[in-house]
Amino acid sequence: MPNPVAFFSYSREDSEFALRLANDLKAAGSAVWIDQLDIGPGERWDRVVQQALESCPSVLIILSPASVNSNNVMDEVSFALDQQKAIIPVLYRDCDIPFRIRRFQHVDFRNNYEHMLEELKRCLHLATSSAPAGAPAPPKIETPRPPVSSTPDVARTDIARSVPASSEPSRPSSSYTDTSSTASSFPAWAKIAIPIAVVVIAVVAYMLMSSGSSKHENTDNRQPVVNKADNGASDTGSTNRAALGSVELLGTGLAATQSSTPCALPANSESKFGANDPGAWFFFSFRHGDPGDQWSVDWIEPNGYVHKTNAVPHAGNGGRYCFEMKIAGTPAQNAPGEWTVRLNRNGTEVAERKFTISK
Repeated sequence: MPNPVAFFSYSREDSEFALRLANDLKAAGSAVWIDQLDIGPGERWDRVVQQALESCPSVLIILSPASVNSNNVMDEVSFALDQQKAIIPVLYRDCDIPFRIRRFQHVDFRNNYEHMLEELKRCLHLATSSAPAGAPAPPKIETPRPPVSSTPDVARTDIARSVPASSEPSRPSSSYTDTSSTASSFPAWAKIAIPIAVVVIAVVAYMLMSSGSSKHENTDNRQPVVNKADNGASDTGSTNRAALGSVELLGTGLAATQSSTPCALPANSESKFGANDPGAWFFFSFRHGDPGDQWSVDWIEPNGYVHKTNAVPHAGNGGRYCFEMKIAGTPAQNAPGEWTVRLNRNGTEVAERKFTISK
């Protein structure tokens, strides 16, 4: 069996169909990877899944009402798009296909499984035999079909929602705002020169501050951060100033619901949630960032285990962002105690907030 070229992204509710399809493709020699068949005993599940997602040049997405509302599936889609991997949507059940996936021709398995299986085999066999190492092979699927629609609440997924700090532009209905044009507009030399300039400025500023306050000792970089949003928010969380560099963190916050202005910092951050609450939303806002920065949010359980991680694709120079962690009806409901939301920039923690989930 050659190295896998297609990563299966699907909701657990669709496991029966996903496993059937994966087994049929594997039996035909197609190089696919699916967690329930390809993770060995004793392996770290989260680490192996991440490695497979990073190494496979294609991502095969099982589309259904459950998957388009799955936080994990949508995070995998965001990563695949950000890494410019080949996307192969497999329509399993009628659903409202997310806007960013509609541009890709899908394989319709709703009516004729055997026929579409042959189409998918040919596509994946071609990818296995002819694609150069590390390069995705775009699927060649016949018979275009328009996306079908229904009304699941796609707006409550965990994909980053962003609103540029300087304006509120009107955009198509979608839970993800693409700001990749900001990053791509920078010439190659600027991507190297700007970080160096930032480091030089930061060092000079640090030396000036140190010379003017030599008698003042401060051994802890963690300080309160006050929200500076135009909604008058004034609650505080903790932040690591040293890890922010020249970036200005305007604030963080927690709330039980999405704000009326998408991803606007809440006026008062909440810290207590019940096991029957629908979910907890984390908000943050920053400016003066580097387009190459990688931002992420970790939701940490009381036992220290990372419950989930949300990535922020194409963060750019700044903006407002928010994520939801669902509580009721999920494993989080059965993990009462003090939780931590950790905000990271380029792999280093820059801020955190504490909250509790009570029974």
